[in-house]
Amino acid sequence: MLVFVAMLLFGLMAIAAITVDVGLARVTQSKMQTAADLAALEALRWRDADAVQARRDAALLVADPMVYIPERVVTLGPGLTDLRASALLEVPDGEVFVPDLRSNPTNEPHGDFVSGTFFHVDPLSGDPVRHVEDASYDRDDFTPAADPALGSALLARVRRTDGRNPLDRAGDPTDPDAVSSSGPALPFLFGMGSMIRGADPTDPDAYSPRHHGLTVRATAIARLRPVVVVGTPRPADSLAGHAGVALTRAFWQALAPSTPTDLDVDAEGVVRDAALTVVGQRYTAAEGIVRLGDRLGGDPDDELLAAPGAPGSAVEAFVPVQQTINGRARIIGFGRVVIAATATSLTVEKLPGGVAARNASAVPRPMPSLDLALVVAAHRALSLDASDEPTSDVITAPVLAR
Repeated sequence: MLVFVAMLLFGLMAIAAITVDVGLARVTQSKMQTAADLAALEALRWRDADAVQARRDAALLVADPMVYIPERVVTLGPGLTDLRASALLEVPDGEVFVPDLRSNPTNEPHGDFVSGTFFHVDPLSGDPVRHVEDASYDRDDFTPAADPALGSALLARVRRTDGRNPLDRAGDPTDPDAVSSSGPALPFLFGMGSMIRGADPTDPDAYSPRHHGLTVRATAIARLRPVVVVGTPRPADSLAGHAGVALTRAFWQALAPSTPTDLDVDAEGVVRDAALTVVGQRYTAAEGIVRLGDRLGGDPDDELLAAPGAPGSAVEAFVPVQQTINGRARIIGFGRVVIAATATSLTVEKLPGGVAARNASAVPRPMPSLDLALVVAAHRALSLDASDEPTSDVITAPVLAR
């Protein structure tokens, strides 16, 4: 009977380990994944301002106790024999875990932040790629960029590992510009009372659940995609928004970059160039936002929007690009301009696209079902190149890819 009870206890400990130890790991991984998602999005959002500083700021953001609730670190003493028997549970005073990410300015592939290019399919064969990484942190779906400021995607990692892999803690652990960081692994608690195997006496570096605990990793990849929603401008707060005037696709693509172009605007809001060709129009925005697929115009009684800023003053704005689809002018994308307008004229200067850090989103919103397929096709033709990367003259914003 006593033997039966002893065997039963081992089984109960195993069940408790699955419930408590693995459950704790899942909760921890979920929190770490949220932190990694936020870090990837924020570091990529501010890439154009300063790529490395954006990583530092993102690291500080996810380390904020209001964002990531600190977790008390639990450790186990050395114990006895290879089974680590009688190990003492320890909670070091004041020791907590919060993500403490490093900026990785040299863009090493195993870093906490890595800038590069993300692939859903192999660019050469067209076959789907595996979204996994090995101990060297090489990935089939992500290629690091030579310059942190040039990548169209950003990978962020949050780790809690046992420290056997030197790539997990590369560089000075006190330097915010080191390559990588890792918190302590999660020790087994109830699992120590089960039949889980101990250390291998012939290979002290081999993984032992009793000695090394559970490794928990969270990886997120944010990717730049063409903007599909733009908000209302607030020039007083230096917040760029939609331009109040939409330009035709043909005119936009023919417009020379960094060259101011003068246009005329009539009483109905129709925009014409020097040859009197219609190249755009002012529009209404009843909801305060302009989105992909919106039909320009609106109620005839609605007041047409003026360009942002004081009359004649030059401000940066996001200009909708329009195309006539089934007889209706619809928005198919957005570019960046400097615009100066009066009641009867405007001057437009085309700027490189880049990342819209605020007041624009690449997350699709519901759009009118009418002409939806044609709008999406026109949007892709305007905004994406043959490798599914954004073209240089449309504005982008980060979205989570993995």
